[in-house]
Amino acid sequence: MLEPQPLSLDFTADNRLSGFRLKQLEIFNWGTFDQRVWTLKLDGRNGLLTGDIGSGKSTLVDAITTLLVPAQRIAYNSNYR
Repeated sequence: MLEPQPLSLDFTADNRLSGFRLKQLEIFNWGTFDQRVWTLKLDGRNGLLTGDIGSGKSTLVDAITTLLVPAQRIAYNSNYR
């Protein structure tokens, strides 16, 4: 019977963050985010957007899309059709 060989994996941390990095998003009077300024602070780190149905996840994605995509190419909440 063959003896199992140890598997050697070399994971090296890369300290560079490539691509666009979101520092902070402030939302006021955008969809359901009204009455005050809502702030999402990521400080350039990765984030996970979760929540109940109707909690505003797609609204936040639409806000970020507005900043990154030319106006003539925006399709807001394209999954909601």
